[in-house]
Amino acid sequence: MKYLVIGDPVEHSRSPEMQNAVFASYGLPPVYGKLRVTAYGIPDFIEYARRELDGFNATVPHKAATLPYLDRISDTARAAGSVNFVKIENGLLYGDSTDGY
Repeated sequence: MKYLVIGDPVEHSRSPEMQNAVFASYGLPPVYGKLRVTAYGIPDFIEYARRELDGFNATVPHKAATLPYLDRISDTARAAGSVNFVKIENGLLYGDSTDGY
């Protein structure tokens, strides 16, 4: 398993600490990191994610910018016009939003 949070900036994100604590509570190794991705780097990141990741979280400003690259999105994400979580299975990217209204 391997997951990332992406953003620009992303250095401030505490997501890896929180997510890895949950993995540790299940006896799993830390598998969640963070990566600064610029707006211009999104297409290359998406191709990397398809090959190497099980999922990623997107933070501002990439919540809307990643939409065109996804294979499917939930009704919630469609209504929000953005995603903050992308699950990857067999190279397909499924986006969802847990941000609420």
